Parts: sequence; structure tokens; C-alpha cells
Amino acid sequence: VKSPGRPNPAFDPFFLGMVRQLSAATKVPYEILLLHFTASYSASRGALEVFYLTYVMPKREWLSSLWCQVSYECWLFERVVRGVYQMPGFLTNPARRTAWSRARHRGDGKITLDPAREAKALEVYEAHAWATGAQITAGLNGGDYDSNVTVRAAEHRRFVDGALPIPNARGGGSETA
Repeated sequence: VKSPGRPNPAFDPFFLGMVRQLSAATKVPYEILLLHFTASYSASRGALEVFYLTYVMPKREWLSSLWCQVSYECWLFERVVRGVYQMPGFLTNPARRTAWSRARHRGDGKITLDPAREAKALEVYEAHAWATGAQITAGLNGGDYDSNVTVRAAEHRRFVDGALPIPNARGGGSETA
């Protein structure tokens, strides 16, 4: 005779077994379904990478191509037709319309479990040309590398002009290079 008494010691193994089955069926790592990262750094990082590659990246591409870009093109077309923007060849030349309509749609970056360790790894990737600064920036936070460089150059000039110590400069001084 089964007893529905509480607490039931068989519930936890049953529940975890069901979550593992759901994880396998949906291809969402077990740790992500439960939001419970109790294994090692490598195991947790692996679970996040699998989730990113399985769900986040494909959904981002889908959303970008089938929603963001289409909406942007419709908005831009309407602006050009109303005369708000002057874009030569936009209405008459499909190749020019494509060029004028080109846009990058970025989303949020990946979750970082150990920022210092992962930043060091990204330095190695860039040093060996396994990834570009633009790819790394987009993957980290969806930012724009070129814009970051422009802003950082202006910040650097303000530090130099103000005779302040340059952040991360060798020797910790206020040298200009």
C-alpha cells in the first residue's frame, strides 16, 4: 500500500530523474533547466556553451533575419518614400537598396562564470588570430568593437591631458604610449 505521506523521500530522485529526461528530450543541459550549477567550473561552462550553441545562437540568427532585418527594411523604406532620408538609388536599384539596408543586429553576450579566466582565454584567441576583436566584443556583450576603440582612444587622450595614470599601462605611470 502506497502512502502519500509528506515529506516523501522518493520525490527527489523521481523529480531529478524527470528533469534528466526533459533535459535529454529538449537538448537543454540539466544544470540550465534547474539553474543549479554545483559541478566544476568546466562542467558548468560546458553546460552554458551547449545551451548557447543549441538555443541562443540559432534563435538570435532567426530573430535577426526574420524579424529585426525585415522590420528595419520596412521602416527604412517608409522613411525614404516620405522623403525623410535621401538615399540615391534606394527606390530604383535593388542592389543599392540592399546596400543601404544592411544592418547588424546584435543581442546580449554569453554568461561569464569566471571573467578573469575567460578574458585571459580571449586574449590568447585574439593573439593567435583565432578570433578578431570585433568577434570577441560581439560575443561578450553584443557591442561594437570599432566604437569601443574610438571611445577608448578619447578616454586615453583625456587621461594623458589630465596627467592621470593610464589604466593598465606597464609601470603604472602616465606615459602616452
